Parts: sequence; structure tokens; C-alpha cells
Amino acid sequence: MHEISVVVFSRLRNNAYVNSQSEESFEDWNVRRCSESPTFFFWDLILRFQKMILVFVRAHRERNFNLYVCILEKLMPFIFSLDSTNYSRWLPCHLHDLKCLPNSVKAEFQNGLWTVARTSKKFSAIAIDHAHEQTNKDLKGSGGAMGLFNNEEALT
Repeated sequence: MHEISVVVFSRLRNNAYVNSQSEESFEDWNVRRCSESPTFFFWDLILRFQKMILVFVRAHRERNFNLYVCILEKLMPFIFSLDSTNYSRWLPCHLHDLKCLPNSVKAEFQNGLWTVARTSKKFSAIAIDHAHEQTNKDLKGSGGAMGLFNNEEALT
């Protein structure tokens, strides 16, 4: 869903720039439009936020620990502004912990061991809590835990 919104918002903004026939660079035009129009500023902010969310997902999928830490830092102001109390409270602590990891652990994380890959395909890794939720869903599926004993694939 985010991918579609980013493409649509970007295309609409680019079309507006082309139709304006401005002599300014795109960046200057965008800054000027943001300062002139609260609505334009809002949609520009939404576009930047959605792009950051996609980078956050990318960090997990590619198992890129450094990108994960970097994008979390960039997302933090948005988390505070969205009034997400628990995330606002614990995200700075989480970032601090990530930056203070012992070198041995940091090396393992940089090798991708902070995510779970259920397949060997590229771009398929997910966060550990996401994998945990998927496992819970499998356990709570039809038949529940008892149904697992009748299904060899589910047991493995």
C-alpha cells in the first residue's frame, strides 16, 4: 500500500512541477511550495514519512543492520509527533542499546542475525517479532496445537 501511495504522490508532485513551468529547480520549487501552502507541506511530509517506512522495511528484508539503525534515528521525530507514547518512550532506549552493543554482537547483527529468513530467497527476511507472530498464527490455525500433531509439515 505504501509503495502505491509513494508512486502516486511523487507522480502528482512531479506533474505539478512540470505544469507550473517554473524556472526554479525542482528542489527550490518544492521548498517554496511547502512554505506557501500548508496542504502542500502536509502531503510532502506524508511522502517523506512513507519513503522512510519503505526504507525501514528494506532494512529488514535486506538484513541491513546499519540501515536499520540509521532509519530508526530518522523516524524518531515522526514517532514523537504522532503521539505514540510507548514508541516515543522506548525508541530512544532501543537506539541507545543498539549503538552500545558489544562488538561481537554487533558483528553478528551486521551479518543479518537480527532478522529471520524463512526462505533462502533475497529480500525475504523479516523482523524476529514478525516471525514470532507468524508462528503464533500457525499454532492458532485450524485445529490449534492439537492439529499440529496430525500434520507432518506443520510439526516441522
